[in-house]
Amino acid sequence: MFLGDVLSTLVRDGDHWRCFVPSDWMQGRTALGGLLTAFAVQAMREEVGPGVPVRSVQTAFMAPAAGELQIRCRVLRRGRSALFIEAEVHADGVLATKVLAVFGAVRASSVKVPVASAGEPSQPDASPRLGYIEGVMPEFTRHFEFRWVAGQMPFTGSTGSHTEILYRLVDPEPLDERHVVLFADAPPTPGISMLEAHAPMASMTWSLELFELPKHLDPQGFFRVRQAVERAENGYLTQTATLFAPSGEAVARSHQLVAVFG
Repeated sequence: MFLGDVLSTLVRDGDHWRCFVPSDWMQGRTALGGLLTAFAVQAMREEVGPGVPVRSVQTAFMAPAAGELQIRCRVLRRGRSALFIEAEVHADGVLATKVLAVFGAVRASSVKVPVASAGEPSQPDASPRLGYIEGVMPEFTRHFEFRWVAGQMPFTGSTGSHTEILYRLVDPEPLDERHVVLFADAPPTPGISMLEAHAPMASMTWSLELFELPKHLDPQGFFRVRQAVERAENGYLTQTATLFAPSGEAVARSHQLVAVFG
């Protein structure tokens, strides 16, 4: 099911929202975390209205979520320029995901530090491609083309803790803030490259900061992510990542706590 068609399943139902996650957007027993967060941001956007950018999103993944879901939003505080809002995603009556977001209008400030660009563009055709492997890779990865620029492929027993990956949707479609949220969670953690055999991993918490988005995001261009595991022990790892748009501009920065079952 195309990503745009999946996102379009979000509809208002009284005081909440409903949406649907098909089987080909799963990762193990639950939906791709970035998709769940994108649904929440989409519902929040409907509550907030247009024009005010989303600045920060913090997500806690507490239980599996699949199939038909319910989302409830609540505005926590509405200031002159910033709005705090939360969303709860329920699956079969169970709270599965909770999202806290900050939407912030542009304000005058003398403090300005430009975000570094991705640098010289890589040639995707010169980088190894990781295709979907049934039974090994999460279902949702069939919708992406991944190209490894730096670091090792998954399950290679790598001693490195960094990866750099180019990727895009197999079926291009117009892109917006929801896609940036989802794209930020799509690539596999470098920790999976450190394993020698297949073993599950699951995000527990995810903090995402979004920068000013380019006016146009090329649907056929490759996004780039640079990720690093900062610490891993006792079945948990923490990692940071920077996401770059196809134009080379940095569009998001994330931090994740990941549970490792192997």
